[in-house]
Amino acid sequence: SSKIFDYIAANLPILGVLPAGDAHDVINNKGFGKSFHYCDKSSLGNYIEKIVSNKLRLIELQRTIESQKDDWSSEKHIEEISSLIRI
Repeated sequence: SSKIFDYIAANLPILGVLPAGDAHDVINNKGFGKSFHYCDKSSLGNYIEKIVSNKLRLIELQRTIESQKDDWSSEKHIEEISSLIRI
């Protein structure tokens, strides 16, 4: 799931093929792209066709990522963890 942070930092929409879990949920719930379960091949194919034919959707995804990028930076997470372990 550390790759998610790399894609967010690069402002790249994410297309995930993942099991259910945190990474899958973050991608779908935060609007960073779309994640599908391994077995959901038809939905994955439909989504790819939809994105390829709609460049505006890619721009929307990039704007969503850009607006939330700072909240998901590795630096922010390091700061949060550091503040938790300080006495």
